[in-house]
Amino acid sequence: MIRSTLSAVIVVFVAATASYAEIPQVISYQGKITDSGAPVADGTYDMRFRIYNTSTGGSILWDSGIRSVSLTDGIFSVLLGESPMPVIDLTFDEDYWLLVTFESDNQTPRQRLGSVGYSFMASGLVPGTEVSGSVTSGTSAVLECTNTATTGTRYGIRGIVSSSYGAGVYGANTDSNRYGTLGGSDYGVYGYGNSMTYGYLGGDTVGAAGMSDETSGRGVIGEASATSGNTYGGRFESASNAGTGVYGRASATAGLTCGVHGINFSTEGRAVYGDAGASTGTTYGGYFENASNNGRAVYGYAFATSGDTKGIMGISSSPTGMGVYGLAAATTGDAIGVTGWTDASSGWGVYAQAASSTGDNYGVYASSNSAQGTGVYGKAEASSGATIGVRGRSASSAGMGVYGQAISEGGVTYGVHGETNSTSGRGVDGLADAASGSTYGVYGRSGSPSGTGVRGNAYSTTGTNYGVYGHSFSGSGYGVWFTGGLAGTGTKSCVVKTSQGPTLLYCQESPENWFEDFGEGKLVNGHCRVELDPLFLETVTIDAENPMRVFIELHDEYCNGVAVKKDLSSFEVVERHGGSSGGTFDYRVVAKRKGFESKRLDYCKAAETDSYLYPELREKELEELEAEHP
Repeated sequence: MIRSTLSAVIVVFVAATASYAEIPQVISYQGKITDSGAPVADGTYDMRFRIYNTSTGGSILWDSGIRSVSLTDGIFSVLLGESPMPVIDLTFDEDYWLLVTFESDNQTPRQRLGSVGYSFMASGLVPGTEVSGSVTSGTSAVLECTNTATTGTRYGIRGIVSSSYGAGVYGANTDSNRYGTLGGSDYGVYGYGNSMTYGYLGGDTVGAAGMSDETSGRGVIGEASATSGNTYGGRFESASNAGTGVYGRASATAGLTCGVHGINFSTEGRAVYGDAGASTGTTYGGYFENASNNGRAVYGYAFATSGDTKGIMGISSSPTGMGVYGLAAATTGDAIGVTGWTDASSGWGVYAQAASSTGDNYGVYASSNSAQGTGVYGKAEASSGATIGVRGRSASSAGMGVYGQAISEGGVTYGVHGETNSTSGRGVDGLADAASGSTYGVYGRSGSPSGTGVRGNAYSTTGTNYGVYGHSFSGSGYGVWFTGGLAGTGTKSCVVKTSQGPTLLYCQESPENWFEDFGEGKLVNGHCRVELDPLFLETVTIDAENPMRVFIELHDEYCNGVAVKKDLSSFEVVERHGGSSGGTFDYRVVAKRKGFESKRLDYCKAAETDSYLYPELREKELEELEAEHP
């Protein structure tokens, strides 16, 4: 049995770095191997070094593997953890024991590892340590911590506190327009606070808390200085089903305050980006409040004068989500759910996209509970040009360019209200680009018993204007299509091309609802039976209570005249006085429209206030229109 005399000089490392040099991640170990008290012969021997967490038994925490080690006078020296040995990835915050194996012979007992004097400071700063100094130029720092790891969860600074009123990381600056704490990419600053503490990430805590007493200071400012790439000025996440990714509050009761204000100069960056990772619950990517009567809970401003810019862009991938959801909770007043604008020639004041190809999702969903409110209000203020108050577009085969719904059962509500002051603008312009499917440029719906799905009002008293204008380029399409009846107090006409230009031809009206068909026949020996078109018979009702009406015009002046005998699907034309001529004739058949047999001179309550029918109401209607559109 070979016995050894072992001695060790050990330098314990920690996984931290200093700005001036990195602590080596190796242990210097020396020893002497003897056999019956005499040094073993000089040469190279197989040795193995293992670190355990206990003096006997326990688990192997690190293993060098079998290594060839040179001995002179029995003495050897190795650097444990030096390549090609594995790195010693231990924290050295507990006791460790070293087992040495020489030529398959375990040298016992295990040796307890100790630390060299002053190496205690490598494990961290002594509590209460203060770092102070001054930097007068450049971007240097009094204290700089750099994490060079490229994988895993990385932190520049990580602070943890358990105090009910403590701070994971606290930064303060007494000068104005400065930063208490400034963090860069990945996690520039990461803090965790439990209970009701302030960290920078936590459970039932404040996600981020910043404070500034200066009139132009910043409570929290995040800046992504890269000019390209997927960068974030500030990124916040909440996994709680009732949490908030970002909560910004401007508590001042007056002035141009901002709950959250984000700026980003990157072509692909985000001024403010909030992500609510929970798949259920009432979560918010960003939640903002403002108590000022002139403040903005959310303010989005794309100040670039060109390019594909967005003041605010909302995207939802949930089949029942909303790209942007704006709610004006006030039940009275001129409240606005969402307002956005852009100064760019090709930008969007508000741009929302529902990326999911299935489900009941909305690019923009707006709701108003006020009796005089507006779900969506679009206004194009330019006084010329092809401006658009609201424009909706759908590429889906069953989508809607614009869908507006006013759920209030009372009041003057609008599913969609569009307004433009331009001479060639559109109050509402809807375009469905799909070349097939049941698509709608504009789709309006009303659930009120006296409501209007779509109402168009051209309130100008002069000029050729249109309350509603519909145009279809398809040869089998319809400029305007209706179901459930069409009524109006004006004239109904068709426009035809004549030598005098476009000319109106007016419709005949009847007190009852009739369908009619026309044809011609020929008498044979004074007799002719006419069978009605089977398809025509499917559209009308002919019975004892609703007989058909038949009108005959003879072409032969020598005929003795004719009589008509009718049944339910045909009629017979017979020459009078037994005549047997072979004359020809035209006929006109009229029958009641199926399903509308009892319609006759019905009262139209909807027209009681129509100023076209009752001109004495015109002045009052104009006053109301001027009040709506000052």
